[in-house]
Amino acid sequence: MILLRDEDVFDSLLEEYGESVKRLIFLYVRDKAITDDLTQEVFIKVFSHMNTFEHNSSYKTWIYRIAINQCKDYFRSWTYRKIIFNPFIEKTNDNTPEQILIREDEKSLLTQAILSLPIKYREIIILFYYNELKMKEISNILQVNESTVKTRISRARNLLKKKLGGVYLE
Repeated sequence: MILLRDEDVFDSLLEEYGESVKRLIFLYVRDKAITDDLTQEVFIKVFSHMNTFEHNSSYKTWIYRIAINQCKDYFRSWTYRKIIFNPFIEKTNDNTPEQILIREDEKSLLTQAILSLPIKYREIIILFYYNELKMKEISNILQVNESTVKTRISRARNLLKKKLGGVYLE
């Protein structure tokens, strides 16, 4: 029997979930630099707590829970609440493939509508539609009842329907 070291498991987790965690965080915070910082913090926590993972859920559920909690901690932080954003700061004109893709996504009507939802509905839509998680997994990640997840999905769909002028989401 071959035993995997924590570093090997971590490397495979980073490879498998790194980009999806980064996208998830971006959809929460809507800022590339903050997304990079939070993603790094998430995987530092994953690595430092590898030995405490109890295998009660999948690694994916565990990592997503850490990522969402990290985003919520950021929104409660002094940095987020006290920094005044200057609208006159000129944005850099980076044209990396990732930034082009992000700009294209931001331009889409659906993405804008989702990003304008309150966080409790936005996170449900992101996890259910973008990350294709089951309601049970979402329930575990957000630590709410499965019926709460169903209710929030329904309410989020209704809000999006209103924002998009009656388009129904399947």
